[in-house]
This record gives sequence, structure tokens and C-alpha cells, in this order.
Amino acid sequence: MISDKNSTILKIWDQLDATEQKDMVVELIDDIDDLCVATATEQANNRRPKSSAQI
Repeated sequence: MISDKNSTILKIWDQLDATEQKDMVVELIDDIDDLCVATATEQANNRRPKSSAQI
């Protein structure tokens, strides 16, 4: 269940010191940024008109 997973994550989080928590947040933000860039790139590629060679 999701609530069980969340509970486990919070227990692990509470065991980390402030530096480890900060590092994990920075990693998460980097991952989200990477996903945003990948999504934007994919959307831009889908909007480009196809050349006759690609059709």
C-alpha cells in the first residue's frame, strides 16, 4: 500500500542527518530538472514538421 511505503520512507528520512537530507533533496531536484528538459525536448521534437525523408 502507498501509505505503508510512505511510512517506511519517512522512517528512513528521520534517520538521516541534515547533510544527507539536503543531498537527497538536491538529487531529487536534479532528477526533476532532467525530466523537465527531456519532456520539453520530446515535445519540441514532436512539433517539428517532418521532412519528406522522414514521412
